[in-house]
Amino acid sequence: MDPNHKITRGEMARMMVEILGLPVQNEATPFSDLAGNSYESYVATLYSYGVIHGDAGSDKIRPNDTINRAEAFTLAKNAVENLKYATISETDMQSLTKDLDKIENTTKIED
Repeated sequence: MDPNHKITRGEMARMMVEILGLPVQNEATPFSDLAGNSYESYVATLYSYGVIHGDAGSDKIRPNDTINRAEAFTLAKNAVENLKYATISETDMQSLTKDLDKIENTTKIED
């Protein structure tokens, strides 16, 4: 595994589903760019649990685009909040997320 390899949003969805041990779902999603994608069921799984929402104001998920740190952190935060998998104290969670609201919601992916 190359630790410097950039991962796609679809790959991140698959890793999250597998790490969290979620049963894979094949439910419909509102994402117009997901049909037939190899990560469709993983994105659908996270969507069904309220972990992934796609691009704000859009019906896109962009499964083949790379994911940035803010997007990855948002997925992790949503998983903790929505799935109650957190084993972290409330104080530690507040410390980790205190500046999250300062991260600009953007769809631009920077290298």
